[in-house]
Amino acid sequence: MTRVKASRHFDSGVGVIGAVVALCALTLQVAHASTFESFYLLAVPLIMVMGWFPMLVGRQGGGIEIGLDTCILIFLGTIAQPETALVVWSLGVTLGQVLSEKKRSTQIFNSALGVTAGGLAILVLELTRSGAPTSPRELLAAGLAGVVYFVVDFVVSAISLVIDDESKFREAFSPTEIPGPLIAFLGIAALGYLGAVVVRHLPLWSAGLLVVPVATILFASRAQSRGADQARRLKILLDTTVRVQTASDRAVVLELLRAGASDLLRDPRMEIRPEAPQEQEIGVAVHGSTSDLWMVGPGLSQAHSTRTDKADREQALAALVAVAEDAFTRLRLSDDMAHQAWHDPLTGLPNRSLLMDRVEQAMAKQTGRDGRLALLFCDLDGFKRVNDLFGHAAGDALLVEVGRRISACVRKDDTVARLGGDEFAVLLEGVEHTDIVTRTCERILDSLRRRIEVAGEDFSVTLTIGVALSASRDSAETLLSHADLAMYHAKGQGKNRHEIYRLSFGDERLQRIELIEQLRRAIDDKQL
Repeated sequence: MTRVKASRHFDSGVGVIGAVVALCALTLQVAHASTFESFYLLAVPLIMVMGWFPMLVGRQGGGIEIGLDTCILIFLGTIAQPETALVVWSLGVTLGQVLSEKKRSTQIFNSALGVTAGGLAILVLELTRSGAPTSPRELLAAGLAGVVYFVVDFVVSAISLVIDDESKFREAFSPTEIPGPLIAFLGIAALGYLGAVVVRHLPLWSAGLLVVPVATILFASRAQSRGADQARRLKILLDTTVRVQTASDRAVVLELLRAGASDLLRDPRMEIRPEAPQEQEIGVAVHGSTSDLWMVGPGLSQAHSTRTDKADREQALAALVAVAEDAFTRLRLSDDMAHQAWHDPLTGLPNRSLLMDRVEQAMAKQTGRDGRLALLFCDLDGFKRVNDLFGHAAGDALLVEVGRRISACVRKDDTVARLGGDEFAVLLEGVEHTDIVTRTCERILDSLRRRIEVAGEDFSVTLTIGVALSASRDSAETLLSHADLAMYHAKGQGKNRHEIYRLSFGDERLQRIELIEQLRRAIDDKQL
C-alpha cells in the first residue's frame, strides 16, 4: 500500500468514525427529544467562531490545530444531557469547517475528528463526575475530559501528518511542544466549567461576564499562532538564504526556492513556471534568471495548515523570491567576472589564457583516430598605420570586424581568440589532412580582402597566417611558438598569405638571431 493510499484510508476511517458518533448522538437525541432546549443552539455560533481561532502546534513542514472551542464542549457536557451536548457540538464543529477556507477533504477530516474527540470527552466527563454537580470531583472530571480531547485531537492529527509526510512521530513533533498547549487547554476546559457554574447558580445575564476572558483567550491564541508562524517563516527564510547564496547554478537556486516556498506555505504543490498564476492561484514574479518566471501555488490552504489570506501568502513568497533574485545577481556577477577573465574585452573573443587552456585540453584528449590539432597565428598587416591615421577608436572598430569575419570562416566548434594588439589565433580540432587547414586559411584571407567600412571610412587590410600542426610531444606553448615562427616566415615571403610550420623555420630563425647578434657585436667593436 502506498503512502498516499494509506493516508487516504486513515482519513477516511476517521471520517467514518466521526459520522457514526454523530449519528448515534442524533439517534439518542431523537429518542429523548423532550430533554432538548433551544437555548443550547446559541452555543453553535460560539463553537464556530472559537473554532476559527485555533492554537497551533507545528513544525516546519506541517502543523496541528487545537481548537479553543473546547470550553463550549465542556460547558455543554456539564449542563446538558450527553446526547444533547454532542449533537449541538457536532453541529457547531461541522458548520465551522464548512464555512472555512479549507479543502473539502480537510473539512471532512477536521469535522469528523472534532466530533469523535468531543464524543470521547463527553463520555469521560459523564463517567467520572458521578452525578455530583458543582463539586471538586466534577471540576476534575471536566479537566480530564479536556485532556482526553487534547490527546485524541493531537495524536490522530499527528498520525495523519506522519503518514502523509513519511516521517516518524518524534521527528514530526517534539515532546517539548506538548506541555504548553496542554496547560492552556486545561485553562480552556476550566473556563467552560466556570460558565456552567455561572449558568447553574446565577442569573442568565451573568454569563455575559465570561465574554471578556473568552475574548482575551481568543486574541492571545491568535497572537501565539501568528507569532509561532512568523518565527517558523523567518527560520525558513534564513535557511533558504544560506542555501541559495552558496548555490553555484541557477537551476539549483530555483529548486531551493521552490522547496523553501513549499515549506513556507506548508504546501508541496508550489511550482516555478513561465506562466502567470490563474484566478484560483497565488504567484510572485521571479526575475534575474535566464528568463522571467513565476512562483505559483494554489490559493487555498493545504490540509492541516493554518488559514492565511492571499496577500499574506504572496508577501511571504515575495520575501523568499527576493532572496533568490539576490542569488541570481551574485551568479550573474560571478559569470561576468569569469567571462572577463577568459575573454577579450574589446571583441568578446576568448583571450590568450582561454585559448591555451583549450589547446591543452584538446591535446590531452587527442588520439590518432580523431586527427590532429592545427593552430593558426594571424597577424594584421599594416594595422599601425590605421591607428596613426584614423585614431584608436577606428582601430578598435576594425579589430572587432576582423574578429567577426574570422569567426564566420571557421566551424562552430573551432576557437577564435584575440591574443592582443592586432594578433588573432584559431584552434582547429579534428584535422585529418592539411587540405582542411588550407581551405580555412584561404577563407579567412579572402574575407579580409574585402574592404572594411568603419565610421564612414573604407579600410583595406590584409592578414598573414602561420600554421602549426600538433605532434605527439608538443605542448600548447610549443604549438603557439611554431605557429608564430610560421607567421613570421610568411611575412618574409610577402605577407597576405599563410605558411605551415616546418622544422627549417626554427633553424632560419636561429640563424637570423645569430646574425643580428654578430652585427651588434661588430658595431660595438667598431668593425663596421
